[in-house]
Formats: sequence, C-alpha cells, structure tokens
Amino acid sequence: MVDPISVSSAMVGFVAFSIQVATAAAQFVRDATGFPNEVVRLCLATNEFAILLQRLCPSIQKIEERYDPEGIARSILY
Repeated sequence: MVDPISVSSAMVGFVAFSIQVATAAAQFVRDATGFPNEVVRLCLATNEFAILLQRLCPSIQKIEERYDPEGIARSILY
C-alpha cells in the first residue's frame, strides 16, 4: 500500500516545480520581447564591420608588399 503522506508530498513538490517552470517561462517571454530588434541591430553592425574590413584589404596588401616583399609574415601565419 502507498503511503498517503509520501504521495501528497510528491504532488506538492511537482506543483511547486510546475509553478517555478511557469514563472521562468513567463520571465523569459518578457525578456525576449526586444530580441528581434537586437538581432537586427547586431547583424547590421557586423555587416558594416565586414564592409570596413573589405575596404581595408587593398591597403593591407600594399603595406605587406612594401614592407614584407618576401612574404615572411605570410609563411609564418599560414
């Protein structure tokens, strides 16, 4: 036979766990309301940074050709 006190304490623990999960889910939904806007801004900033790096590539190549014509730095890095 099952002990009624054990069953009731298990039910109370399960209900407390369910309430805690529901509270955490509600908090997550409240915090995630601005998420799409933040992702869009992060993507735009990353794209702008990539464009700046692409614009710097010719200058970096000229500097490497002028100061490292033998490609020593490239052989070390690659």
